[in-house]
Amino acid sequence: MPYYRKDKRKFLIDEALPPKNRLPKMRKRYSLEHIFHDFGKKGLEDEKIQIFAQKEKRTIITADKFFVKRFTKQTSVLKIVGTNLMTPEEIDQRLIKATDLYKNSLEYEGKIITASAKWVNEKIYNHKTIKERKYN
Repeated sequence: MPYYRKDKRKFLIDEALPPKNRLPKMRKRYSLEHIFHDFGKKGLEDEKIQIFAQKEKRTIITADKFFVKRFTKQTSVLKIVGTNLMTPEEIDQRLIKATDLYKNSLEYEGKIITASAKWVNEKIYNHKTIKERKYN
């Protein structure tokens, strides 16, 4: 019997983050693939990850604070900060809180979304801040 997901949002996890089996809440809710564990791609430059994510129509989840030097309108990125001090369960919970602020994948399009413990900051492709949202 196929597994049914309520939400069709698709994410691509950068290799610096845990594999999808360590993120059970995100995995249950969304289509989640890991750049290394699912696609076998390791050590790709940011630009190649962007191209791959665009082809797969996935929003990139990364912990790399320097990611996206050449960010484009067609790329969507969810950056999570402070992961070096967090367990996979805490990363999973923080990602769920950040994604709950958005109704669908179209709201991610052309944005860099940075999530920390208490806030989410959105930037459009020209790196201009457009919103900051707080959550508990």
